[in-house]
Amino acid sequence: MSHFLLFTHLISIFSGVFSFGLLIVLIKKYKINELKAYVLFLISLSAVVLFQMLNTYFIFNIDGFLTSPSLGSFLFVLFDIVGDCSIIISIPYFVHHLVDVPNKKLKQQIFTGLFIFNVIYVVVINIINHKQLLTIYTFWHILYDILLFLPIVYAVFVLPYYLRKLKEPKRTFISKAVVFMVGLIILFIPGFLTDIFWYAAKIKYGLIPIGFFFTSVFYFLWNSIFIWRAVPFITKPLSTDHKLKRFSDSHCLTEREKELVSYLMQGMSNNEIAEEMFVELSTVKRHIQNIFQKTSLSSRFSLTQKVLEP
Repeated sequence: MSHFLLFTHLISIFSGVFSFGLLIVLIKKYKINELKAYVLFLISLSAVVLFQMLNTYFIFNIDGFLTSPSLGSFLFVLFDIVGDCSIIISIPYFVHHLVDVPNKKLKQQIFTGLFIFNVIYVVVINIINHKQLLTIYTFWHILYDILLFLPIVYAVFVLPYYLRKLKEPKRTFISKAVVFMVGLIILFIPGFLTDIFWYAAKIKYGLIPIGFFFTSVFYFLWNSIFIWRAVPFITKPLSTDHKLKRFSDSHCLTEREKELVSYLMQGMSNNEIAEEMFVELSTVKRHIQNIFQKTSLSSRFSLTQKVLEP
């Protein structure tokens, strides 16, 4: 049984490694900020699954490792706690990059505070009780589990609500991804609750085999869906719009400057651009000067070539 559980965890970890590889390629190709935020989320989720796999190994192979006080077991549980609690930061951070949430900076700071609080107070309780966290099932342990579940609930409610308020084409671009994410999360909520309150489900009532975690199954399915959706974008040639967005993001161009670059690529004159943008000719010239300064380019032709390069 222990070998089978370890094998399933290894398959999950392998799916995560493959996803990381695809992410690196996609980020390099598309320069999308949402993908960079996704990296942090995937790292934290990978940490949770990795420590679950290690828990399975230690529970089956090292008698008393998690129950007898020692520096090694304490450090292991400490890293386990930090890995678990990292989702308190990473899930809201990813959500805040996908949709436009009001006061997102303040809300991110609140979740960061919850992360710090959760780590510190569990470590303090662990030291005071001279026991490992995994053997404690008190009010404080339940509060710790609730705080771990809070960002999941936040994502389920916030993503669909604020997705409706996104403007095209961003809404179309991420809508299918959000549907997949929220649907899979809702499907696995009972499993997440079982993993979070694992002591009751596995030790107290024996409902689930020790060493089995629903999060590992979720992690594998999550990565499988990501791989399935991402592979076509790896081989697909970049559209002009994507190249323009990549160029604009890499040179920190404003939306107005990005719009102007698109007109320059169409071969429009300054007068035509001024009429199209409903601004003065001097404003167009000032924008063009700023664009050349930001991109270290000096001609329209070189600008167009730079945007369209692979």
